[in-house]
Amino acid sequence: MFDTAIQSLGGMKNFVKKNQTVVIKPNIGWDTIPERAANTNPKLVARIVKHCLDAGAKQVYVFDHTCDNWKSCYSNSGIEKAAKDSGAMVVPGNSESYYQHVNIPNGKNLKETTVHELILESDVLINVPVLKSHGGAGLTVSMKNLMGVVWDRRYWHRNDLHQCIADYATFRKPDLNIVDAYAVMKKKWS
Repeated sequence: MFDTAIQSLGGMKNFVKKNQTVVIKPNIGWDTIPERAANTNPKLVARIVKHCLDAGAKQVYVFDHTCDNWKSCYSNSGIEKAAKDSGAMVVPGNSESYYQHVNIPNGKNLKETTVHELILESDVLINVPVLKSHGGAGLTVSMKNLMGVVWDRRYWHRNDLHQCIADYATFRKPDLNIVDAYAVMKKKWS
């Protein structure tokens, strides 16, 4: 499905140029298996990595600031293995030392934050959220997934989640959003 979709957009070369660095930001927030649809499907992540490398990317990184233990999330989601097997470098987001302070000049509630250095240093950002229900947002599709690029996502929940999502989007929009709607989580798993 992804191969057909990206081809209909002219191929990954329309988004990734030769020798660019790419960061792929899937949802890897939860320590659970792919069949639960809480995280991005690892097969989709693998296909995106392959398309980026085939387009000439110098390096492809995959990361998320997880909600559960990052090592367990990366492993049990299947994303770490799929990304590495496809040629990507998997990077943790579990230490505040990876995040740099930025101002959000057009933010209404979110006027500053700390963002993972990969987001600031890479040429291309590909956001790969899972389409699913969410207790605070109702539905999570693309922009909410970007909470995983900042260190203090709790701030967003305490200060009007919807506005903070919109505020962050004024700072750094993804170059490409690929929504994983293969298996849609309609309620929280237990």
